Amino acid sequence: MGELTDCHVFSACVSQFCGHYASYGERAVRDLFTRAVEQQPSIVFIDEIDSMCKDESESDYPRRIRVELLVQMNFVDSRVAVIGATNRPWDLDAAMLRRFPVRIMTKMPEQNVRLQFMKEATKGVQPCVMSEEDLSLLAELTAEYSFADLKTLTQEAMIVPVRRIQSARRFRKDAEGYLVPTTPDDPEGFDATLEKLNDTSQLRLPALTKV
Repeated sequence: MGELTDCHVFSACVSQFCGHYASYGERAVRDLFTRAVEQQPSIVFIDEIDSMCKDESESDYPRRIRVELLVQMNFVDSRVAVIGATNRPWDLDAAMLRRFPVRIMTKMPEQNVRLQFMKEATKGVQPCVMSEEDLSLLAELTAEYSFADLKTLTQEAMIVPVRRIQSARRFRKDAEGYLVPTTPDDPEGFDATLEKLNDTSQLRLPALTKV
């Protein structure tokens, strides 16, 4: 964004405004906009802005931080652009919506974009036996997934081999002599659990597959 616009970009998530004492969030908001004004032209990008801007009936609503943000946006310099991102626009209240006169609804990533995302996510993962056809099928099945959904999906997939080792009750040696989990009826395997293995350095993660 900064390279395309030749502006300084200040990125923040609402969670960064939350601290151990009440005034922390207000000061963090003021500091953010102060730096943006000092280095204008600049862009202030606030992610997950809906978590701060829900309807005021919410009992846990961070009112003081929200008020500070609204004040800063009211007096911001014209050479400072404020961009908010949310996947829950219906949670934004009228006061916040008035600060964002231009609203852009972005589409969910299309299938070819999802495929490229999954290729990048699995690049360098060893061992991985997922073919391009497998990834293409997965991209087809994830229609209407956002990038956040895809990230969660791939992160969960990466941890599956670890969970297989943790829950394994039988192991065997592969062609290189490493221990890998196997099925209960594998004649080449032996009964053991992760806790009972003497040398865990010989463990190898099972391959990342489509199953």
